[in-house]
Amino acid sequence: MADATPPPVDFKSLVASIATTAAATMGHVESLLQQTTHKSEGTTSGGGEKQADAGEAAPEEEKTASPSPEEAAEGIRHGLESSRHLIDLVAMLEEKTKGNLTSDEQQFLQTTLTELRMGYVRLAGKVQGGTGGGTSAGSG
Repeated sequence: MADATPPPVDFKSLVASIATTAAATMGHVESLLQQTTHKSEGTTSGGGEKQADAGEAAPEEEKTASPSPEEAAEGIRHGLESSRHLIDLVAMLEEKTKGNLTSDEQQFLQTTLTELRMGYVRLAGKVQGGTGGGTSAGSG
């Protein structure tokens, strides 16, 4: 394998790391929303009968089974809270580092924070409007 150099240890890497975690968490919430939407549209499909006949497929199916509606709602709630916490962490960094960043760092921070906030608002809107599970994602 090629010699992999780690990313630099700097402010932009810190912000990118936190932002990546927030984006991944929001992606997980999006996935849970899609699973609950598909379940509510109908859980029976023609393909399910073929898998049951295969014998070997049943244990594999259990491993990849969708969460129950209660588990999905809890995952969505927890994911939104975690995402919000990470976004607030980036916002705190913006506040605490005012006047101490290069213009490149400041621009990166502002762009990242704006994108995270817009993604969160979009996702929270989907939760509130659809299969929300009763979260209060927009408050705070």
